[in-house]
Amino acid sequence: MKIGNLQTGRFFKAADITRPIDLIIDNVELEQVGDREKYVVHFKNHQKALVLNRPNTEKLIEITKTDETDDWTGMKIRLCVKLVDFQGENVPAIRITDARRPQREQEDVPENEASF
Repeated sequence: MKIGNLQTGRFFKAADITRPIDLIIDNVELEQVGDREKYVVHFKNHQKALVLNRPNTEKLIEITKTDETDDWTGMKIRLCVKLVDFQGENVPAIRITDARRPQREQEDVPENEASF
């Protein structure tokens, strides 16, 4: 048994997402994560939350057409994992996509060409 399977934590990690997962946003809170305050998305249909980074924040704004986090409540999104360049290496990262669009259509756009 891998020890990583026992340490689930309260936030999604890329390793948690083995296939795309559709979630409904419950709320977004500013929370202390480590030594910094970050925006965290909580979901109605999952106990884990997602710490927002810049690409995912921009994607949420694009999907919802607003930067008002209170208006994101009830939105259905999809979490998936994509390889992204981080400090010269390809690493898995969680990315948000629009759950209302067919998944295949979204996969056809390379991340470096997506409108983030």
